[in-house]
Amino acid sequence: GSTSNFEDTFASPSAFDPAHSSGLFSPAAPAEPTYDTGPLKGMPNSTKGKIHTDKKTVLQCRFKGTLATNQMNGNVIFACDSRDGGVLREVDTTRGNLQVMSTPIVSPDLRAKVASKYNASIRGLSDILRVTAGLHSTKGQVRVRVSAMLDLRILESKQPLRIVAVWEWGQGFPQPVALQYIMSPPSGGDFSYDASTLLVADTLLFLAGQSPKGPCVFISKPSLRESWTSNSLQGSGKVSAMEVLMTLDRSRPYLAVALSDKTVSIWTYKPAVEISASKGKEQQTKRWLFPLCRLDAARALASVDSSTLSEDGKPSGHDSKNTGFCTHLAWRNTRYSGTPVLLIAASFQNGLAVFHAGLPVLSDKKNGTRPLPEPTSSSTLKESPRISPIVAKRWQGK
Repeated sequence: GSTSNFEDTFASPSAFDPAHSSGLFSPAAPAEPTYDTGPLKGMPNSTKGKIHTDKKTVLQCRFKGTLATNQMNGNVIFACDSRDGGVLREVDTTRGNLQVMSTPIVSPDLRAKVASKYNASIRGLSDILRVTAGLHSTKGQVRVRVSAMLDLRILESKQPLRIVAVWEWGQGFPQPVALQYIMSPPSGGDFSYDASTLLVADTLLFLAGQSPKGPCVFISKPSLRESWTSNSLQGSGKVSAMEVLMTLDRSRPYLAVALSDKTVSIWTYKPAVEISASKGKEQQTKRWLFPLCRLDAARALASVDSSTLSEDGKPSGHDSKNTGFCTHLAWRNTRYSGTPVLLIAASFQNGLAVFHAGLPVLSDKKNGTRPLPEPTSSSTLKESPRISPIVAKRWQGK
């Protein structure tokens, strides 16, 4: 008789051949997915990424102290408020004020050093009077140090504790910033200092001030001893400007100083750099600042015609011919100028003078020109040679 559909289906050899199977016992083939390849709707346009956190945490903070420059890279170093009392920050202004380094001021290291040195407990940060940065050379490498003058609130007294702190900056891993020294500023009834003049360079600290002998510069070498040496400037008035030469070549330890008596001079602190703890106390207490040359701008400024514009842009109608005293000094950084020429600019109240500070030579009728002699302990400022400016500009005073 006739066969059933079941027998017809499984009687042939290819009944269980996957290629010929009718799919009665095999799973159905999955359906191919379909995707919508059309453009997305309601999505924001793609924009270049920007760092917004630095604008809030860095640029919109409350600044304290003064701005300092990292001479190794041109970045700006400053202090500002934070929840912990204060923080030091370094930002790259060429990359949208990107923060590259920071450290809290009231750190565990600072608390430990204050407790050990002053037997005091820090409550918080009262004020930051000055922030400065400088270079020094160690084992053939130039490094950066940051220093700040701080007023700390302590539990033991209602009066703030004033200290000078020094940090190693941008060295070591994983902590590129390390607190190195803390010390007290110069003290004494006969001495005073200007906190806004604090400088750091070549493992030394500088502060302008007054002593019984007149204007002076206090110098300290914390690695040698935590005290200050007073160095008389052999002038009158007060220090109106002071600046250390900051170049990668640390072979010229020069300090430019201007006084309110209208004089400007360059001094060398080479003995302070070379002195070490291995030398006796007699050598350690010697003078650390010696006159190198005088920058004579008065004659040149008096001989040039003045500008007819005053500060408000209108003719003043009179010329006092008084340039005033120097208010600011600025060394030309040879790192960015592309030339080794050593220049220094002196800005006066009513004038400006630029000096070639790398050109101090003496004229000798017998031997021609010769370099300046190294100053000694008997050298005086009045006997040091004068250097005239290569550029002088004067405007009418009021």
